[in-house]
Amino acid sequence: MMKRIATTALLGIVLLAAGAYVVDLSSQRGRARGCPSLERLKAADATADAEAAHARGDNHLVMLGGYVGTVPGVSEDLVSLLPHVMLTETSDTTTEGCQELRSVAEGYASTYNMTIARLANSSSAKGR
Repeated sequence: MMKRIATTALLGIVLLAAGAYVVDLSSQRGRARGCPSLERLKAADATADAEAAHARGDNHLVMLGGYVGTVPGVSEDLVSLLPHVMLTETSDTTTEGCQELRSVAEGYASTYNMTIARLANSSSAKGR
């Protein structure tokens, strides 16, 4: 009788632990779909961000990752002249959630880069 109670209790503990593990896995899966660094771009103002960076003397362009990275919104000539920084979570190995926000990242990067290009060109024209 004691052995049966101990076995039942042990089985209950194992099942509870397994249930907790399954719950934990599902929450991990939910987190994998999220993409905090790109989510913030939905509310970001790329023009204001670029203007603030330029005011600090920072004229980097924003690059999107991938097998071959891209710098949207500007010509290849400008890409070779200005430094560029890859936007976090835009590589080919990102989560499903980040892939879903790729168009948001592209829009942000394009606007940011065009603003930097305009400001950098304006600054260099004044310096002539």
